[in-house]
Amino acid sequence: MYVHYSPNQISIRWTICRGFSKLPEDFTRAKVVGMLASCDNKHPVNIDVVKEACGQHLLVTVPAGLPEGVYDILALWTKNHDRSIARSRHNGIFCVTNTPEEATDKGAATTDTILNIKSSTSTYGYDGLSAYELALLKGYTTEDENTWVETQIQVATDTIDEAKTAGVSAVNTATDTAVSVVDSKTTEGLNSLDAAITEATNAISTAKAEAVTAATSDIAEAAEAALGQAQEAYDEAEEDIRTSKQAAIDEVATSGGWTNIIKEGSDSIDLAITDDNGNMLAEMAGGELRVKQFDTRHTAVTEDTGPDLAVADQMGNILAFIHEGRIITRTFDSRQAETESEPMPMILPDTVNSYVGDTLQLFKYPMTLIPAYDDWSVSLSIATSATSIRKWGRTLRRHFEMKPEATGVYNIHARLIDKHRRIHYAGQFQVNVITPHSPQTMKNILLIGDSETQGIVNNSGITTAQGASESPATNSPFADEVKRLLTATGPAQPAMPAPLGLSNLQLIGTQNTAGGRHEGYGGRDVAWFLSTSSPFYKNGVIDFNAYLAQNTIYPDASHKGADYIYILLGANNTSAVTIEKGKIVRTRTGYTSSLKTLLDTIKSQLIDDSARAYHNPNLKVILLSYAFPFTDGYGYHPNGSGEYTDGLWSAQGYLDLWRQNQAIAADSSYCSFVSSVLIAPQVDSENAYAWINKPKNNYTSDTEVQRIEAIHPNTIGYRMFGAAVVRDIIGRI
Repeated sequence: MYVHYSPNQISIRWTICRGFSKLPEDFTRAKVVGMLASCDNKHPVNIDVVKEACGQHLLVTVPAGLPEGVYDILALWTKNHDRSIARSRHNGIFCVTNTPEEATDKGAATTDTILNIKSSTSTYGYDGLSAYELALLKGYTTEDENTWVETQIQVATDTIDEAKTAGVSAVNTATDTAVSVVDSKTTEGLNSLDAAITEATNAISTAKAEAVTAATSDIAEAAEAALGQAQEAYDEAEEDIRTSKQAAIDEVATSGGWTNIIKEGSDSIDLAITDDNGNMLAEMAGGELRVKQFDTRHTAVTEDTGPDLAVADQMGNILAFIHEGRIITRTFDSRQAETESEPMPMILPDTVNSYVGDTLQLFKYPMTLIPAYDDWSVSLSIATSATSIRKWGRTLRRHFEMKPEATGVYNIHARLIDKHRRIHYAGQFQVNVITPHSPQTMKNILLIGDSETQGIVNNSGITTAQGASESPATNSPFADEVKRLLTATGPAQPAMPAPLGLSNLQLIGTQNTAGGRHEGYGGRDVAWFLSTSSPFYKNGVIDFNAYLAQNTIYPDASHKGADYIYILLGANNTSAVTIEKGKIVRTRTGYTSSLKTLLDTIKSQLIDDSARAYHNPNLKVILLSYAFPFTDGYGYHPNGSGEYTDGLWSAQGYLDLWRQNQAIAADSSYCSFVSSVLIAPQVDSENAYAWINKPKNNYTSDTEVQRIEAIHPNTIGYRMFGAAVVRDIIGRI
């Protein structure tokens, strides 16, 4: 660990990546704040955004004079006019000493020491931020946390003192009124009033002391708790006074015939609670706490546990509440479970490759998994002020279409908006428009997978299926379209985009040797490729070098080995199904552990072992995601037609596989040679699977389209999948 001499000043060059990806975070138009955290305090630091060719990073200036100790660094930033927030933290970057001999910089009065660190964006949203971090982010303070907390304690103390003063004033007023009526008539009534005043004063003093003590640990919670306790004490004192007063009045009336001695007038407001805009939330008047209505349709009010205020309907269902100074609304439907409002995410890639002359289509359903996406606005747009570039993209009914006319990297904004014009998600990704070129030497591409690499078209047993030009027994591997688009020549044909005509690229494998070669086998999982049945099982072991030594796997055996390995597996792994918050969640079990074993074998034999014949330290492994089938139709495979076994069942399982791929690609043990690619948005789920024209019911010959496959695409779907793989390949060669 770097040991820093306190009187010196150093700088930190901080690279923050997006989530699990390797892409540097984009801080364009972002508001960034940072702080150094020790074991007992946080210190704000100056952060500058520095743009370089490789991306953006943060330059943090560490001030001189820090107390001794070990320091972490935190960064918070907001985008989209403070509507989205992200954060990152790096622990234990340096320690500070006041002893020059202990310091790494040996006490030299240097200002150019730079520490280089790297981290990932960890979380999104305001939840989990402390009150101090929010104040620093909003620009309300530039102090360190301890100083800021002391200031807030004083503010809370002053607020409690004001509440106490108001309460005592109200008590004294009531006392004076009661004493003026009762004093000459009964000593007992006066003694009761004196006792009530003493009890009220003691309760308020106790509440103040407890609030000040608690504020050292959590100032916001302590202030609200103290206010609540002061309110309760006031209520109790007021009730005692009223009871005593009434008892005295009754006594006087009984003994002397007095009636209607006191007529209650209008109560004045003793204490008011407002939001930041001055809107009245609650008031305390005449010893009574009144909560204003949040929604004019609901009037019943309840108190949440603790000091927070809550609003509920007449059934007792909470509609909104105040917590830590924020109003939090909740949605409630009596037919469903209560849930806090939360944004609905989209499923977006990090980067998609394209090229001049390409027609890139990104489909809305695979980016949302919302079957009725027409009820939503799924909006994609090129983030630029240049009108000529914006015209390259069109958001159409089913998809976003982009026809790039120049190379470059283009940011794409994505938004999910409901019919009430509420934004449920706002994110972005990049389209990297490049010029395809042939590599200088031959590059070998190996495709490993199950039936979707083998190209099974229709496994439903319905032989009259449409949307699949071949019979169920005929395979249509996406490798055929990969080969055609990469290496064929000639113009575009109807429903067939023009090929790129590149050279020095070949697909290798023992399957489909007359077309695009591959190693795809229907019904297989990851573990099968590590078994004795695997095509890589040679001489009693899994041996990728022995596999690559075979002339029979190459169209051209003059260049042997592997440069890129694409893996599409997991559909045949077992799965576990749960329902979380009313949603079906399907998790593929055993996939990650088996895949890591396969990756470890590839790495040890082909990347690390320089003594092997086909050692290639530059070998890259790409984990592909499946296409997401649409959620209608028979939902044949793999569990037949049923409530939970249609396309949604498969899509949820495929989504889980992609997330596991993302986690593996971000793992420090694999990130140097493994990456994950989201293919699904480039495949038209509604038209990429076999279908039939089925009568609408038993009494009509009118038909409607019913999809009959929820696993295997049709020929069109496989070609779209192959085109997506080609876009990834041209970005790597």
